[in-house]
Amino acid sequence: MNVVTRFAPSPSGSLHIGGARTALFNFLYAKAKGGIFKIRIENTDSKRGSEESIQNILQSLEWLGVNTDQEIIYQNKNFDKHVKVSKLLLEKKLAYKCYLNNDEISILQKKKRENNSKIESIWRNKVESDHPKNKDYVVRLKVPENETIVINDLIQGTIKVKSKEIDDFIILRSDKTPTFLLSSAVDDIEMNITDVLRGDDHLTNTFRQYYIYKFLKPDLPNFSHIPLIHNELGKKLSKRDNVTSIEDLRSQGYLKEAVVNYLLRLGWSNKNKEFFTLNEAKKVFDLRAIGKSPAMIDEKKMISLNSHYMKSLPINKIFALLIKEIEKNDFKLDKDKKDKIFILLKPLIERANNIIDLFKLSIFIYNNDEKIIGKENIEIITNSSSYKDNIIKGLIKCEWKKEILDEFFKNFVKEQGISFGLIGKPLRLILTKRLTSPSITFVMEVMGKKEVIKRLKDIW
Repeated sequence: MNVVTRFAPSPSGSLHIGGARTALFNFLYAKAKGGIFKIRIENTDSKRGSEESIQNILQSLEWLGVNTDQEIIYQNKNFDKHVKVSKLLLEKKLAYKCYLNNDEISILQKKKRENNSKIESIWRNKVESDHPKNKDYVVRLKVPENETIVINDLIQGTIKVKSKEIDDFIILRSDKTPTFLLSSAVDDIEMNITDVLRGDDHLTNTFRQYYIYKFLKPDLPNFSHIPLIHNELGKKLSKRDNVTSIEDLRSQGYLKEAVVNYLLRLGWSNKNKEFFTLNEAKKVFDLRAIGKSPAMIDEKKMISLNSHYMKSLPINKIFALLIKEIEKNDFKLDKDKKDKIFILLKPLIERANNIIDLFKLSIFIYNNDEKIIGKENIEIITNSSSYKDNIIKGLIKCEWKKEILDEFFKNFVKEQGISFGLIGKPLRLILTKRLTSPSITFVMEVMGKKEVIKRLKDIW
């Protein structure tokens, strides 16, 4: 049987690191096995879900390259099937109507806490003739007694739980809407899912859903529970950690190649290899290589990976991304400006960790509106202003080539008896608005004589 996996997000926000990693692992496992990867949007809760969230999740997955092999499934369209299954389970005496009110449930929950026992409804074994008329009820699954649930988890190993520890959980609410536990399992069966890969915070759900799968289909899917991601303090990620979304990383200028590599290495490894493309990972991904311990967020690692891909990806790709970022910030570029950016791009990339860095580092090429700020920077320009006129006069006479400019400055500092830093720093500040830049004479050559002289006269 071909492997079929799925990623089933609830559309209640952006696609965050944990969800993205789960989607990636499901995608790669299916591809490594020559199988099929599907996406299901679990949007039955209209109060929590939103169309905006759905689009954000799908766009983030597409950006990562984690694409479904078939049409996307929207769970709310299967509502009638879920209800039908609940009725079928009732007919087969595998579920029952429960008429407990809130006060009665509270008493049972208190008893459960005090005695570490399961909630047992008095309606479990009642016959239909004992049921009240015109009273609201929920449908509970009748979990078998005195059985051992065995999950041969492909990551965690064999896990056993006594069925007596599992409550008769609700599968249909009193308003006749199905619960997640029912809908998710029914859809897995309808979609022919062979392997369920999800976070280990779903282990309890797996033990509950075990009997839904078992009651409806003889062959259960394989289960694999991925250890969660912890923050840098080693604690489970929470909303207080401001968990980064894929959209955030994208807007911060991170490359998808770096993000995929980062997600992949959060708990998975292959022969200590550090860098993986998506296509490389498809060929070697193996669930057995996922660690049993939680992975840990590492911002420095993310920055390092992105810096690596900035330098190693084809320069035309980085150039295209930079131009897109420049235009997104409402700068209009003619061919001359684009050519200058491309010529200076390689040394600028060496100084950038991401596309936003690159945008900030390159802005001087096509825009001179940025102000020089900081008392120390102002003093650098002021303290060197006595050299301005002679430098400008000399530059006007120069042939505009880097080698000629290098020779001019070499002779100038020698004649003046000064270090190059005394004029190099103000030149960098005036031309690039920064104290660090590629070779300043290379920058001058690319910017052009007219533009350089103009900036020196305007600011120095």
